[in-house]
Amino acid sequence: TANKYKVKFDNKGKSLLSGNHIAYDYHPAADRLMVGSRVVARYKDGNSVWLYAGIVAETPNNKNKTR
Repeated sequence: TANKYKVKFDNKGKSLLSGNHIAYDYHPAADRLMVGSRVVARYKDGNSVWLYAGIVAETPNNKNKTR
């Protein structure tokens, strides 16, 4: 079974979520990112911050310059 985490939302109460429904708030080590993992990228444009959703297509390695 997947790990469960208690999450407290700002002004919205609490919820119990599985590890499939939460994300890291830091850059995880490359070996933690598997092909098919869902990711969110933050992009700053002046004073605006945008969030982009994506899926890992290949793991970072020397051939793709760890991108």
